[in-house]
Amino acid sequence: MSSAPVTAVVPCYNGSRYLRETLESILGQTRPPAAVVVVDDGSTDDSADVAESFGGLVRVLRQQNSGESVARNRGVRAAETEWIAFCDADDLWALDKLERLLSAAEVAGAGAAAAHSNVELFGAETRITDLGSDPPSRRYAVARLAVRNNFLTPSAVLVRRAACPAFHEDLHYGEDQIFFLELARCAGPGGFVFDPAALTRYRKHGAGQSAARGIELDWYAAVADWLDATGAVTGKERAGIDRAWAHRLAPVVRAAYWERDVARLRTARRRLARLRGFSAELDAELDRPVLPRIVFWFKDAVDRLTGIAS
Repeated sequence: MSSAPVTAVVPCYNGSRYLRETLESILGQTRPPAAVVVVDDGSTDDSADVAESFGGLVRVLRQQNSGESVARNRGVRAAETEWIAFCDADDLWALDKLERLLSAAEVAGAGAAAAHSNVELFGAETRITDLGSDPPSRRYAVARLAVRNNFLTPSAVLVRRAACPAFHEDLHYGEDQIFFLELARCAGPGGFVFDPAALTRYRKHGAGQSAARGIELDWYAAVADWLDATGAVTGKERAGIDRAWAHRLAPVVRAAYWERDVARLRTARRRLARLRGFSAELDAELDRPVLPRIVFWFKDAVDRLTGIAS
């Protein structure tokens, strides 16, 4: 079968452990991409060598370590095809992914800005998503995506190059979600094609619960800043978004208190002020006194000595 009018963009930082398997899943497609671009983001391992071992099948671009968003944007700029398909350096594609998504997009016609599928998570977490449970009018609504990522990962998405937003290079967390919000705002609910098969395998790495909760707070901040800057939702929709986030973040703030994470508590108090009044639980957590770390240390020491601490 002829190659697909697709450039596969693979951002990579120290990904040599999985990169060969990833590239084999891309190059082994039943309808292979016209081009594969690996953007090596200043790796200190042999990632670039692994990519270059595929010879002319893979184009390797090297840059100083600048972040995944910069790497993805550079890959998109290097593309000349009608479609872009992202794949992180540790993710995998089902061998018929491009054939299926392109066929669906071609049936949908020129109005299709993007196509995606369900995702199989593997590694530290194992499950298959059910992204088609909502009707398209809800699934791709900006107000819905501001609370729930209905794409999960850029590795799952095929995007028409003319409709592809740039990734925000100033963000370290939440950049994927902002990308999807901007794509949805541009394309509208009718601009997406969905295949219910799990055509992407998304590798989940183990992360501590504390780190994951911190990322949740950063993700909200990125979404809130984007909503403030764009005015992309109505006042009623924004209230619903804030209410959902308030209930979602209350346990995050509570955990920061019991973990004595003073820095995160202060960040939460500053960033979540607009969520006051949407959740009594969050309000109570934000009103807890944030004591200096040494005060917490003395309190915990006394509790241990008196047997109060468990």
